[in-house]
Amino acid sequence: MIWTILYVLILAFVLMGLLPALLGWFMIFGRHRETAMKDFKAEGTYYEPYADEMLAAEKQLLADPGLRRVETVSDDGINLCADLLHDGEEKAVILVHGFTTAPSKNFAVVTKTYREAGYAVLMVHLRCHGPSSGTHNALGAVEWRDVLAWVNWCQANLACCHLILHGASMGAVAVGCSASYLENTNVKALVLDSGFNSPWKQLQQQGRRFFVPTLLTLPLLNVLVRKFSGADLRNNVPDALRVTKVPALFIHGTEDSTVPIRVGWANYESCTSQKQFLEVKGAEHTLALIAGGAKVRNQLMEFVDCQINAVNE
Repeated sequence: MIWTILYVLILAFVLMGLLPALLGWFMIFGRHRETAMKDFKAEGTYYEPYADEMLAAEKQLLADPGLRRVETVSDDGINLCADLLHDGEEKAVILVHGFTTAPSKNFAVVTKTYREAGYAVLMVHLRCHGPSSGTHNALGAVEWRDVLAWVNWCQANLACCHLILHGASMGAVAVGCSASYLENTNVKALVLDSGFNSPWKQLQQQGRRFFVPTLLTLPLLNVLVRKFSGADLRNNVPDALRVTKVPALFIHGTEDSTVPIRVGWANYESCTSQKQFLEVKGAEHTLALIAGGAKVRNQLMEFVDCQINAVNE
């Protein structure tokens, strides 16, 4: 009887913990090809109503003759790449993409808005994505190092007195987790679009959604992440926002099925600096700035310009 119980427990551990953890490790935490809008099949998805606008903006962005590739190295030795548009502007925005998503897909539309407002634009490729190096990602729990590397690069290489950090989804987590390290930098505002609290809580939420057991799986995944990425999936945005002094704008769609809007509000509530929340009715995940049209993009620019103007006064 004892051996039968032990066998059942071992089998349960393997089926409900070890196998899902290994599958998740290889599917989520390795290298990823970035998906641009031109390679994405929008038909039948929540992108479909905005596909033409996004495709046109991406085509225009990638054809810009001023777009050039730049590189830097993170403090843990990862070679990082980014795409830069800079014509001598004194203010710049660092755009940080979501999981497996090309910067041009996340940000082509809003890049035009930033450029028209006189901002240089740096679209980063996070570790393990696209042309950047690295073998393991951590869903934002280690990518904050990439964000800080690009902040340092901008301060050293661009004539920019003012920086904005703008992240979408996983990129918002990376930006949020960097918030507690920005005291002696030129960063004047944070923009967190559709950001989740932490990789741990996001994986829990997705596990419930797709009926994947997480009680055993997440601790095992975290062991692998700590071993190979030097990060902890429990690293979270609210902890960083509680100590930052950098003003923050939170953007979230009411119909976000990937990161529910209540998660965005939880991030907002934890923030102790100057803050604002833009709730965009009917918008899905990372599409608030497109679904909300020029009105929401103008509200974005009003917020970031206000922070820069306040510094200049």
